[in-house]
Amino acid sequence: MASPKYASSSRSLTRAKPVHSSPLELLPRGVPSLGRTESHDHDPERPAPERPASDRLGAVGIPARVLNELYEHARESAPEECCGLVVSERGHRYGRAVRCRNLMTQRHDEDPVTYPRDATAAYYMSESDVLAVSREVERSGGAVTAVYHSHVGAGAYLSELDLAYARHALFPFPHADQIVLSVLEHRVREMKIYLRSGDAFSEHWIEAEPS
Repeated sequence: MASPKYASSSRSLTRAKPVHSSPLELLPRGVPSLGRTESHDHDPERPAPERPASDRLGAVGIPARVLNELYEHARESAPEECCGLVVSERGHRYGRAVRCRNLMTQRHDEDPVTYPRDATAAYYMSESDVLAVSREVERSGGAVTAVYHSHVGAGAYLSELDLAYARHALFPFPHADQIVLSVLEHRVREMKIYLRSGDAFSEHWIEAEPS
């Protein structure tokens, strides 16, 4: 993965000046199996279920059990950022959350020049975890429908680095939506989903649906 230039580590809940340091690191160097041709997250012959609508204008429904898993992962990971994938299952577009390890602190310890931040301010999704999920959904006929991560001490927004990562040519899940959780004082204060259409992302609130 290319290493983006990081912003200041001091962060607040304001969205006026994003400083979250995520993502081109998520694209591992020299691992072609994470490219689009190997990920199989989208097959025209077996499309993922449609995005669920909600009675609330602009809100997207996600099963409560999936939301609970995301909340728990974010809280348990603090003060580090969590990261993972959401896959379709049993007719639900967002059917199951799969945790992935954040290896950014390990990368930082090994090469602090290339990776100036640790896992409290950035994330590097485990390559083996991503490959395992990719192979699983290929076998099951499902799809990776969302990528999620948390911001600790910052709002639930998509930063410029998040967007650059998602739009990168080697991004393994080019049709996946993005879910961001905001964690403050070990509590999840907000969570938003960014629905993808081409290279554009639209921000939506999330509402719990019956599991």
